[in-house]
Amino acid sequence: MTLYRLKVCRRFLPTSVRKTLVVSLINPLIDYACLVYSSLTKEQNLKIQRAYNSCVRMIFDVKREEHISPYYSRLRWLKVDKKREYLFGVFIHRLLQSERPSYLSDKLTHRSYLGVRTTRVSNQLLALPQCRTETYKKSFAYTAAKYWNQLPATLRDQPSSPLFRNALYNHLVDKTQ
Repeated sequence: MTLYRLKVCRRFLPTSVRKTLVVSLINPLIDYACLVYSSLTKEQNLKIQRAYNSCVRMIFDVKREEHISPYYSRLRWLKVDKKREYLFGVFIHRLLQSERPSYLSDKLTHRSYLGVRTTRVSNQLLALPQCRTETYKKSFAYTAAKYWNQLPATLRDQPSSPLFRNALYNHLVDKTQ
């Protein structure tokens, strides 16, 4: 409903205002439960991506037939799956920094605590829990450890949340272009 109202008055608004409206009105709706959407099917993800593409089309007044990727690059926005990846990474970093909530941070263990040979790299890595089923591979403990370990060491080393957020966002934007 919100996007429809924005589309009606788009001719009267400059591009910068349209972008601001989408960021303030639509993005929170898409980001709201983004971490819960980790096990979406491709079809469900495609529906959300199409809605997000409509926002980009509305901002730049792009025709339906025109390719949308160059406009994502101009905005420096992430596609929905990469945005979910970004928010998940920020959540894990915040969890490792603050160790709160404890019921989630207790599920993540650094490799250095397991008695393996200690190196500088192993201090940053998380231990992957042993899993025997595909269902357990979708659990928070497994996906968080796997995601964190695949990040470059320069990202995992970021000391503060704002620095980590910026570095991760730039990493994901550069990776998609």
